[in-house]
Amino acid sequence: MEAQGSLTKDLSGKNLTMGLTNGVASGNVFVNGYKDANPKAIPRPTGPSFADAGANLGVKSPSGGAQLEATNIPKFGNQLTASANVNLLKHNDHKVDAHAFVTKNLREGPVPNYTSHGGGVKYSYKDTVGLGASRTSIPIAKMHENSVTGNVNLHQTPTSSLDLNVGARQTTSPFGRGQWQQNGALTFRKQF
Repeated sequence: MEAQGSLTKDLSGKNLTMGLTNGVASGNVFVNGYKDANPKAIPRPTGPSFADAGANLGVKSPSGGAQLEATNIPKFGNQLTASANVNLLKHNDHKVDAHAFVTKNLREGPVPNYTSHGGGVKYSYKDTVGLGASRTSIPIAKMHENSVTGNVNLHQTPTSSLDLNVGARQTTSPFGRGQWQQNGALTFRKQF
């Protein structure tokens, strides 16, 4: 059994992950968007001190895997997600994977609970460059989100990595088709 952990920092705060793995099976706990409280700050910080927290259990093999995850999101509620991925093609340095998920959203307050589902495909070259496309649907709202992504690994060591991620997302609903919104991130990860 191997213990792992990571601490990353971005504009939303600190992200902490700790877990155990024994080869094919793993379990993790995580807190994302944690903000340090400064008791002397004026004005005093309000709202939750984290963006989301939860745990997951998964199994994986070279040909695919599956995962169950439970997440608590302050002022939103809880999410339960089941996901799976499968390797469709692996030839030399090229790889094509497909994934699918279903999420049950258990909302706080008078908002109804609902389910979302989706899937996508991702191409990668030498596990350093990747391109992907996915679609998510929320049937109760007749909404769909289309997404395209790209990533490049800029630096890699056995205990750290630096990645550039870019993408765009578009939402469609009965009220119209939204504009494509671009996003990006530069992520540094360090294992301890």
